[in-house]
Amino acid sequence: MSKLINRITHYDNIFAIYRKTTTQAIPQNTDTKITFDTEIKSNKITYSSGNFYLPENGLYNITCECFYSVNLSGNRSCWIETDLNPNEKYSYFLRKSNTSPLAFNLSTTLYISAPTNIKLMTYHDSANQTVDFGTTRQDYYIDINIYKLS
Repeated sequence: MSKLINRITHYDNIFAIYRKTTTQAIPQNTDTKITFDTEIKSNKITYSSGNFYLPENGLYNITCECFYSVNLSGNRSCWIETDLNPNEKYSYFLRKSNTSPLAFNLSTTLYISAPTNIKLMTYHDSANQTVDFGTTRQDYYIDINIYKLS
């Protein structure tokens, strides 16, 4: 992690690295904002209730690593969204049912007209099944990294 932090601070010095260390129940058929509980390091990007506030115009790189529990039916999806265009899904990922836990990466680079918020969103359509997004084992975490390129 320290190599990543050192690399990021050489950019425009506007960045955020957050981690989710607890599970989050995701309601069926509802677009749901993912919340994070641990700040690793940040500068000029603030976080509140699942929203990352980007203070300046510019090109931002956003990456995250995600983990879903086993889903025996239905679909799971995850994407990055901005307040400026909430109907646009950036770096959208869809996974159909599976018998193993699911880990994946999202990454996108966006020009942001600030100020605005970005958020990580998720959705599932499994009937009669609780879906956990987050840590189902102690060694799984979800990280989101946001940094301004220019």
